[in-house]
Amino acid sequence: MHALGLSPDIIDVPDPDGRLDEPCIVRGSAGASARTLYFHGHFDVVPAQDRRQFTAERRDGRIIGRGTADMKGGIVSMLYGAAARGSWACWARAGSCCTWCATRRPAASRAPDTCAAPA
Repeated sequence: MHALGLSPDIIDVPDPDGRLDEPCIVRGSAGASARTLYFHGHFDVVPAQDRRQFTAERRDGRIIGRGTADMKGGIVSMLYGAAARGSWACWARAGSCCTWCATRRPAASRAPDTCAAPA
């Protein structure tokens, strides 16, 4: 993140429902904008069923295996987009996770005091 000009700041966020494991907000700034750019995704993987799931395999020029697809590239794209467009914030939790990046407070219902990008 530092290489992209992002200055991450990790903040613990209490969960009012008590359902989230180790919630946090990672926020920072890469510029300023009056417009909001919102990203949403997740970076969890399906629970392991078999030890073979941890073995990657090359097939037809592609890597096939646990966590090699889904939203991983999307999250990287979001961070590059945030670096290109201005202020950003990322909300994440353990288990079934999601990530968002924005210039203002799109998650105000979840953590209204900590979601604003720092000045």
